[in-house]
This record gives sequence, C-alpha cells and structure tokens, in this order.
Amino acid sequence: MDKIKYLLYSVYHFNDKYRIYRKWYGRDKFDIRNIIKVSKFYHVYNNLFDRKLLLEAEYIQQEGSFYYYEYKTPQALLEKAEQMVQTYAKASCVVTSRIHCALPCLGLETPVLFINDRSQSSVSSCRLDGLLQLFNVVHYSNGSLVPFLEYDEMNKITKDNFPNNKKSWRCFADELIGKCNKFLAEIENH
Repeated sequence: MDKIKYLLYSVYHFNDKYRIYRKWYGRDKFDIRNIIKVSKFYHVYNNLFDRKLLLEAEYIQQEGSFYYYEYKTPQALLEKAEQMVQTYAKASCVVTSRIHCALPCLGLETPVLFINDRSQSSVSSCRLDGLLQLFNVVHYSNGSLVPFLEYDEMNKITKDNFPNNKKSWRCFADELIGKCNKFLAEIENH
C-alpha cells in the first residue's frame, strides 16, 4: 500500500523529485522502484528540511554494493575514502545515517545531522551505543523524522540555520591525540 501511495505522491512535485532522482541515481537509470524511494524520501525529509536544501544537496551513494562493484582493489577503496573525506571537509553541512560519514564530519568540524533509523535491528543499532550522544540526532520512525536537537521548529532546516555540532566529541579527540603523541614520542626515544 505504501508503494502505491508514494508512486501517486511522486506525481506531486514531480520536477523536484526527478531532480533529486537524477542526482541520486544518475540520468541513465530510470527504475520505478527508485522513483518510489525518492518520492518517499522527499515526502519524509521535506517536512523537516527546506526544499532548496533538498534540491541543491549533493547525494552520495554509500551502500556496500556500490563500493563492491565500483572499486575492486584496496588502493581504489582507499582513494575513494580520501576523496569522500575531502568532500565532507568542503561541505557546508551533512545529513547522514552512516557513522563512517558522521564521525569524520565531526573531526572536520563540518556541521552534521545523524539520522537514526529506529526500526533497525538491535544487532545493527548496538554499534551506535556511546556514539549517538556525540551528534545532533534526528530519529526516523514510522515514516517520519523526529528531531532530537535544538532548532527553530517554526522554520525548516536550511544551510543558514543548520544546527552547530555538539562539542562533546572534543574530549575524546583530545585524549586520542594525547595518546598518539605519547606513542610517537616513545618510538622516537627508542
């Protein structure tokens, strides 16, 4: 039933959704399942995020199968990882459900919102223990986004009012830097 709803919804604001679809999947691939995915995404995210932000965003594929088929060697994967970190560093803001994207954004001081899917299995969600408190979090549950952060709820989130990162991660970063410096000093002395 949801698929039919989002297929019908895809007609509403079709140009907006098709612009996102092309960024997400490219111009050559047209698949009705993917247009339904984009329609659902737009329907959910448009309630919290400004239309302009959604339309101007860069959409980056982060699914494992993409990397498996596209990058066949460890060197190619490492080069892609370096490219992604450079992309995060240049971004004005990032919205992601991927820890391997959100953590570097904190270190790079790129404003980041972490989308936490509450419907994921406990096996998947347990890896977030201890990490969620580092981020501004938006929970995804039952087809809607529930912000768990401070922002002006009267306005949708834009680049201009995007929440600043929490500072709680800095103590961990400082401790890690201290340990690395101590280790390097010990190696130098031997």
